[in-house]
Amino acid sequence: MRGHLIKDLKLLKNQRKFYLIVLLLAVLMLMSGSKGYGNFVTSYMTFLMSVYSFTTFSYDEYDNGMSFLMTLPASRRAYVQAKYLISGLTIFGGWLTAVILRFAFVSTRFSLEEWVEDAGADPIYLLIAWIFIACSIPCLIKFGVEKGRTGAMLVIAVVIVATYLLSKTGIGKPYVQLLGELLQDGRFFMGILTVACILIVGISYLCSLKFIEEKEF
Repeated sequence: MRGHLIKDLKLLKNQRKFYLIVLLLAVLMLMSGSKGYGNFVTSYMTFLMSVYSFTTFSYDEYDNGMSFLMTLPASRRAYVQAKYLISGLTIFGGWLTAVILRFAFVSTRFSLEEWVEDAGADPIYLLIAWIFIACSIPCLIKFGVEKGRTGAMLVIAVVIVATYLLSKTGIGKPYVQLLGELLQDGRFFMGILTVACILIVGISYLCSLKFIEEKEF
């Protein structure tokens, strides 16, 4: 796994100009916007970095790269583990940078108390980004980068549409209302989201292992 991880870190390092541009845009938005821009910047950087972590898959597939990688003295399991780890590091790096920028912006231009009021939403962006990645990696491994991205978007869209339809029908409406009442408690919502994230990531990892073992290169 260490070799795969070093490879991905070096590949991402080559894109440092992209990170600088994203960082510059975030700073400009914070400097020119209102306090509400802080939450937008946090979500913007977190989800942008989660999508950007897909580039490691693109590099692996380039010029039959996967066929070569699978001949190296590293197991397929190690490859999958490295992908989850590099994705987590990328997401967390973008999220932490955004949180620090928002703290500096809000505490300097407004007050520390106002920063604390909105700080509770920051972990939510991180968890949702992880859920998005967890839904995407198995699709990327199974179908490749291009089809995998489309498949991941379709899975998320199906979940959203199904939830919406259930909330509008007589069957699912009482349960959705009950869930909405329970989620009014911020700590309960965070607990539910954290548990859901752990379960989804665990299932995603098992599916990714199954797909990589079955795939022929």
